[in-house]
Amino acid sequence: MDGIDSDQYGNLTFTGKGIDVFRLLSLRGMLSLESKGLKTRGGALRPKLATELGLKPRDSYEKYAEAIEAKVEEIRQADESTKVLETSTTRTREPGDA
Repeated sequence: MDGIDSDQYGNLTFTGKGIDVFRLLSLRGMLSLESKGLKTRGGALRPKLATELGLKPRDSYEKYAEAIEAKVEEIRQADESTKVLETSTTRTREPGDA
């Protein structure tokens, strides 16, 4: 996926859409921990995410996880369709072309 690069030492760099995916995946992890009883200093996470994901603040953790997975998949699909468009509009030159 574009937006996630690694160097020779295994360090990851997130840019563009990679930042969005990383944020959503970290939110999914935070929700998982919150569902098991661990809380953050910032308070409950579900009410803060409710408007962004189009859910109610008291919906189940599973609904939030599904909504996050859907958003991640949406970003990945958009990334793939962008790649397809770029490759279909870019023509490689043949050795005999002028």
